[in-house]
Amino acid sequence: KTAMLQANLELDKKQSEISLLTKDKQLQLAESRRERAFRFALLGGLASLIVFAIVLFRNNRNKQRANILLQKQKQEIDNKANELSVQKDNLEQSYQNVELLGETGRKITSSLSVETIIATVYDNINSLMDASVFGIGIYNDEQKRIDFPATYENGEALPFYSNSIHENRLSVLCFINGKEIVIKDFENEYQHYLQNMSAPDQGDQPTSLIYLPLRVKEKILGVVTVQSFTKNAYSDYHLYMLRNIAIYSAIALENAESIKKLNHTLESLKKTQSQLIQSEKMASLGELTAGIAHEIQNPLNFVNNFSEVSTELVDDMNNEIAKGNIEGVKQMAKDLKQNLEKINHHGKRADAIV
Repeated sequence: KTAMLQANLELDKKQSEISLLTKDKQLQLAESRRERAFRFALLGGLASLIVFAIVLFRNNRNKQRANILLQKQKQEIDNKANELSVQKDNLEQSYQNVELLGETGRKITSSLSVETIIATVYDNINSLMDASVFGIGIYNDEQKRIDFPATYENGEALPFYSNSIHENRLSVLCFINGKEIVIKDFENEYQHYLQNMSAPDQGDQPTSLIYLPLRVKEKILGVVTVQSFTKNAYSDYHLYMLRNIAIYSAIALENAESIKKLNHTLESLKKTQSQLIQSEKMASLGELTAGIAHEIQNPLNFVNNFSEVSTELVDDMNNEIAKGNIEGVKQMAKDLKQNLEKINHHGKRADAIV
C-alpha cells in the first residue's frame, strides 16, 4: 500500500506537473499565438504603413510632377503673356511711330524753306531712332558739290560745309551711285565702301551710319544721313522709317525748289510787266505828246502866218501914210485888226489845248 500510495503520489505529482506543464505549455502556446498575432498585426501594420508610405510617396511624386508641370505651364503662360505684352507694346509703339511719321511727313511737305525742312525732320526723327548726328545734303550742280546747310550733332547745329563730288566720301558715294549705305560698325566695315578714307566731316567719327539718296522720280536731289556713336544702333525697322522720311524730305525739297523757281519766274514776270507798263506809258505819252503837238501846231501856224501878214500890212500902212492915202491906211488897219483877232482866236485855241 505504501508503495502504491507513493506510486499514486508520484503519479499525482507527475500529473500535477504534467498539468502544470500543460498549463505552462498552453500558456506558452497562447503567448506564442498572441506574439505571432501581434507580430502578424505588426507586420500587417508595417506592410500597410509601407504601402501607405509608398502610395503617399507616389502621390507626392505625382503631385510634385504635377506641380512642376503646372509651374512649367505657368512659366510658359507667363512667358507667352510677356511676349504678347511686348508685342502689344511694340504694336502700340509702331502705331505711334506711324502716326508720328505721318505727322512728320505733313510738317515736312508743308515747309517751303530748306532750313525749316531740315530742322523739322531733326526735331521729329530723334523720337524714332538714335540720331546723334543728322544731316541733309543738297546737290549744287553749279559748284559740283553736296552742300550741308544744317547738320546737327548731339543737338547742336554744325557750321555749313560741303563735299565735292570728286572727294572720297560716303555722302558722295551714296549720291553718285544712288544706293543706300548702311554701316553697323564703321571701324570694321568702312573699307567695303571707302578705300582711302578721308577725315570725318565734322566732330568725332560715329560708329553706326545710314546714308540714303533723296530721290524724286528719277532725279536725285541729295542725301540724308543719321549716325550714332553706338554699334548696331539701327535695325531694319529704323531703315524703313528713314526711307519714308527720305521720301517726304525729297518731296519737300523739290517743292521748295519749285517754289523758289516759281518765285524767281514771278519776279521776272513782274519786272517784265512793269517794263511793259512803263513802255505802254511811254508809248501813250508819246502818242499824247504827238497829238498835243499836232493840235497846237495848227493854231501856231495860223498865228505865225497872220503875224507875218500883219507885219507886211504895217509896212504897207507906213508907205500909204507917207503917200497920204488915208483911205488905204484905214482899210489896212481894218485888215490888221481882223488879223489880230484871228491871232487872238488861235492863241486861245492853243491855250485851251494846253
